[in-house]
Amino acid sequence: ITAYDGQRGNRLGQVVRALLLGKIERGVMLTSAVSGFRDGTMAFFLNMLLYQFVQSEALVGINSFLGGIAAVISAGLYSRWVKPESRVKSVAIAVSIIAATALMLFLRLNAYTIIAFNLVSCLCNIFVSNPPCSLYLSIVQRLPSIRGRGGEVHTIREYFLSTGRILGIALAMLLPQSNLGYILVIFLLTVSQYASAALMRRTRRQLAALPEEPAEVSC
Repeated sequence: ITAYDGQRGNRLGQVVRALLLGKIERGVMLTSAVSGFRDGTMAFFLNMLLYQFVQSEALVGINSFLGGIAAVISAGLYSRWVKPESRVKSVAIAVSIIAATALMLFLRLNAYTIIAFNLVSCLCNIFVSNPPCSLYLSIVQRLPSIRGRGGEVHTIREYFLSTGRILGIALAMLLPQSNLGYILVIFLLTVSQYASAALMRRTRRQLAALPEEPAEVSC
């Protein structure tokens, strides 16, 4: 058992170095952190904000129910519309739609506008969150530096995701606890995902520049 643990520790250290020093690997980890920055806070922030306005658990439940239906519909649309070559574009378009809807909250912030925004966010969410995850999985399978080290890579990725989530929550805590502050939290969390699209675009270019691996020849 001791020998196995030591080998496991060595493998983990090698993966950490590969993820921090490799340009492609580091880019994917940073993309995960940016995704966590939005997802970790937005997952509860809207329902918390809605409850503050209406003090009704039933309405919060209805909001979650409608958001779930919107998420199911968007999953079907995503499978039909988004291809590997259009993932970056889907992130940029979805973020733009959510951000434009968030700007409308500056005109009026109440229970109805929060529910409407939540529906739009749930409809677009998979177009924002799934492409970075798909790119990450393709990196794990393709790059020789981390191939066959999926367990270690997934573990380290959780650190980046959690760091992003902590920073997102910190942003929500630091901004003023007012209508303007709430809307700024929503808007900043949303537009931060443009950074995810930019990192994905750069990573895809770096991947395209890699030499093709020779095909295996069977005897």
